[in-house]
Amino acid sequence: MVWQDSSAHSAMTEANRTVAFLVHYLVGHSFGSKVGFELARRLESDGSVVELTMLDAGIAASALQEPAGGLAELMLPKAVFDSLNASGKVDPVALLGKAIELGMVSDEVSQAQFDVFCRAADEQLKLSYRYQPTGQFAGQVTLIQAAEGLVISPYRQEIVEHLEQWCELPVVVLAVGGDHRSIVKEVGLFALLG
Repeated sequence: MVWQDSSAHSAMTEANRTVAFLVHYLVGHSFGSKVGFELARRLESDGSVVELTMLDAGIAASALQEPAGGLAELMLPKAVFDSLNASGKVDPVALLGKAIELGMVSDEVSQAQFDVFCRAADEQLKLSYRYQPTGQFAGQVTLIQAAEGLVISPYRQEIVEHLEQWCELPVVVLAVGGDHRSIVKEVGLFALLG
């Protein structure tokens, strides 16, 4: 897919500008985990040793379905999404209000700006659900999953099994508190990353 090549190529170009390290430690969150996986493979093919940490990545398990609620279903804690989706369709104005209330976006963001962001993010989400790795990775992969409120939660084991098809080493799986959005702020996360 073009997006895999262009995203990984951009990251690879930046990595090549840095000072050479004995080991590259990459961390990717959500969609960034997929870009990180491709970058890790390319760095490895160039002779680098790479360790990859993936935060709440859904690496295309076969049963994993794109959420009917789109971005809103992924970005909000489950209880909040369910309350906004009571009628079966999330009201964009209510979604923006909740995103502001939760501190996810500034209160200076207009509804039109937020709608453009949501459309772009929903397109990224569609790409993300079609992603398949382009080859095997020999380095260590650690998958850190959010314990709460994530659409992929019912598929955790299948995601690990699918990811391990692309990894030569067993995937290390850890869970931290929080949901898909708050995992990057989780207090214990940086201790886990060492």
